[in-house]
Amino acid sequence: MSAKIQYNEFENSVTNSSGYEVQNILTTKYYDTNSKEFKYTYTFKLKLPRKVLAELNKHRIISQSVGSSRAIPFKTHMWNAIKRGVPLQTSLANKGMIGKDIGKVRNKILASLSYVQLLLNAGISNIRHMLGEHKEQLNRTIEAWSWVEAIVTTSDWSNFLNQRLHGASLDIMPMAECIYELLPKAKESAKELKFGEWHIPGIKDIEHKDTLYKILVSAKRMGRVSYYPFGTKDLNPDLDRTRAVTDFLLPNPQHLVPFEHQRLFMPNMQYGFYRDMIPARYLINGINYPQDTIYTVSIITEMNSPLNVGY
Repeated sequence: MSAKIQYNEFENSVTNSSGYEVQNILTTKYYDTNSKEFKYTYTFKLKLPRKVLAELNKHRIISQSVGSSRAIPFKTHMWNAIKRGVPLQTSLANKGMIGKDIGKVRNKILASLSYVQLLLNAGISNIRHMLGEHKEQLNRTIEAWSWVEAIVTTSDWSNFLNQRLHGASLDIMPMAECIYELLPKAKESAKELKFGEWHIPGIKDIEHKDTLYKILVSAKRMGRVSYYPFGTKDLNPDLDRTRAVTDFLLPNPQHLVPFEHQRLFMPNMQYGFYRDMIPARYLINGINYPQDTIYTVSIITEMNSPLNVGY
């Protein structure tokens, strides 16, 4: 393995010496009567280099909410990049997609040069910032060095691990290693679901509320990672529920990505990539938003109805 890995039992997370982190937010399981074994759904928080997202995005079965370059202030983005700055590892030029081992001395030289390049880019971008340019363009100039937080939900890590655990990019293999190490621990803590029950991450502080309330709060907290680290800022369940409606469901088009993390256990039902565990996004059939009344979302359980979904 490329870096020393450590498991934190209190945080239920795995980190490595290069700064990667995978934390188990929620893992659930159900008994599959076809295969006669338990199957699992995982929601993890990841900390990883932003450039790794291009490879993570290729695995379409993995739903994700990610820190946004368009939302995070430039100064925050810049200083985070400078603190992390030095690339983890470089490789020697080689034919094909995988570089050769470059050696410790040359790796340190190239890493130092890359860090100098970051400082130059950040300095020029800071001047552009003082001249009034928008953070969206400025943040892009230092993305090669920036790190990001992502919330990901999937019921199958096997394809990702088969492709990324060995012989892959030097930037994504450490992420795959951390996920591989955390999976057995996540399975140990998994809550078993029965027919019609939900996988709803991020709501440990909520009790004695109905399922719809929990889904709305969870969606807002998953979506908030675009702006802030997960688990921070305005953890008020009633406010989160309201904002899930006003920020995600009322706009046209709707913003439904945060509703991919909440999944309904419906055995032998399939929608696209999803089987048995169906994301709330594909069960949202409409919304009723009268003034001074409770906000409601119509969740359907039969997939033959037309679905009105956004992006």
